[in-house]
Amino acid sequence: MGCGKVFRPSSGNQTCCSRSCWLAQDNIKKNPNKFRARNCPRCGKLVENDPHTPGIRIFCSQKCYRAHYYRLTHQPKMAEEKACLQCGKAFVRNSAHQKFCSSICWHEHYNIRKHPDKYRERNCPICAAPVENGPHSRGKRLFCSTKCCARFHDRKQAEAKRRPIEEKSCLYCGKIFMTKYSFHLCCSKRCRHRYLKEQRNPSSYTDRQCPNCGVMFRQSTTKSGFQRYCCHECARAFRMKKSSDMLSQAQFERKNCITAFRPDRWHKQLTKLASEQRDDEPPPRRILLVLGVMGIISLGRRCEFVRYQLNADPCSGDLYVFCNSARSVLRYFEWDSTEFCVGYRRAHCGTFPWPHAKECRVMEISEDEWNFLLHKSARTLMRTNSKNR
Repeated sequence: MGCGKVFRPSSGNQTCCSRSCWLAQDNIKKNPNKFRARNCPRCGKLVENDPHTPGIRIFCSQKCYRAHYYRLTHQPKMAEEKACLQCGKAFVRNSAHQKFCSSICWHEHYNIRKHPDKYRERNCPICAAPVENGPHSRGKRLFCSTKCCARFHDRKQAEAKRRPIEEKSCLYCGKIFMTKYSFHLCCSKRCRHRYLKEQRNPSSYTDRQCPNCGVMFRQSTTKSGFQRYCCHECARAFRMKKSSDMLSQAQFERKNCITAFRPDRWHKQLTKLASEQRDDEPPPRRILLVLGVMGIISLGRRCEFVRYQLNADPCSGDLYVFCNSARSVLRYFEWDSTEFCVGYRRAHCGTFPWPHAKECRVMEISEDEWNFLLHKSARTLMRTNSKNR
C-alpha cells in the first residue's frame, strides 16, 4: 500500500512490503495535510512530498528557494533611493551593499582616502588661483595652467644663474670643488655614493695612505675593498712610474745580438756572429733511440718517461727518439739551452725499421746513422728488411 511494489506477505496481517513503507503509510494517515501535493510559490510547478524523506518541500528546486527569500529580504532595500558617498547623487541600488552610483565615484573616493594630501585644494604659487586635484589625475597639480608652470621654472633658472658660486670641501675625499648649489656636499657622484655607503656601515671602512700622493683616504673592506690608491689617476701614475723604474734598472745584454738593419751592415754582422758561434760550438750531441713502442703522447709525458723511467735528464742536450706502435711515425725532441725543439717524421709508404726490444732500453747511434734513418725512404727499408728475412 505504501510504494505499490508487489511482494509476498509472510503473514496474513502484512499489508506493506517493508517497515519503511509501513512507517510512511502511517505518517500519511496521521498527517494527511503535510504530505499532500502543492504548487511552488515561485514558479507554480507541482511539488510532491515523499513520506520516506523528512521535512516538507515547499519549493520545486533550490534556485526557486533562493530567489524567493532574496526577494523578501533584499528587494525592499534595493528599491529605496540612496545618495552617493562621493558625488551626492541619488541612485537606485543594484545590491544591498552598493554605496556609490558608479565605479568612477568609487575610485575617486578610494584615491582621496588613500592620498589625502595629494588631492587637497591648494593655491597656484604664481597667480594664487585655487588649484583642484582630481582623483583621476596622474599627479598632484601645483599650477593652475601651463603658462604659470613655465613662468615658475623660468624664474627658478634665473635665480640659479644669479646664485653665487661657493667653494666647498668634499665630505669623502676632502677635495676642494666649486658649486652654486647648497645641497652639493661631494665633489663627484662616486664620492657621494661612497660617503652614503660609509654612513650606513661605518665599521667596514679603514684609513689608508695612498702610496703615490701620500693622501690619507678611507678604504672599504667590503666588496669594493682592497683599495690601494685614493683615485684612478694615482693608480695609473704609480704603475707607470714602477714600470719606468724597472726599465731603467734593467741591463740589456747586447752580446750575440744583431743591432744593424741595413742590408750590407746586417749581412756583415750576421757573418761575424756566425763565425764566432762556429768557434764556440758546443760538444756533439748524443742521439738516443728509446726502444720499444710508445703511443702518441705529449711532450710532458715523454719528459717524465725520460726522467723517471730512464733515469736521465731531458734537459741535458741529448736527442731522444720515440716510435709509435705502427712504426710509421718517429717523434724526437732535444733541449737547445733555451727551449725544447720537437719534431716528427711520418712514413707515408711502408714503415721505419725499428728494433724489437723491451721498454726502458736505450740505444745510442751516431749522427750519420741518424741522418740515414731519418732521410732515407721508409719503403726501401721495408723491402730490404723483407728480403733479409
